[in-house]
Amino acid sequence: MDASMKSSQPEIAVPKKHSMLGIASLLLTLFSCLPVLIVFVFAPAYFTGNPTEITHKLVYWSVGICLVASNPISLILGLIALFQKNTKKLFAILGVTLALFQICLATVLVLFILIRSSM
Repeated sequence: MDASMKSSQPEIAVPKKHSMLGIASLLLTLFSCLPVLIVFVFAPAYFTGNPTEITHKLVYWSVGICLVASNPISLILGLIALFQKNTKKLFAILGVTLALFQICLATVLVLFILIRSSM
């Protein structure tokens, strides 16, 4: 009799919450985006052929922060958040997507700097 009572009662759906790791992934990715934007403000110095020492250091530090420190951590947090059960995946997907985009962008920027400096 207990089995028939259990099957006749509907299960209560618990609303899903956003993953805290997903939110952290997105915020860390957005925070690491700022140095890349600063680089593109100073990037015209590379095209005019008159890069200064400050521009070189700014590019190296910003790419280093984004590529080496922030984005891999953000990517790992986002991937962990994607595999959490009973949580929404929106922020995790956004964090992983933006982190991958920034890693690719930083890699292209490093290659551009290496090619430009070898000329």
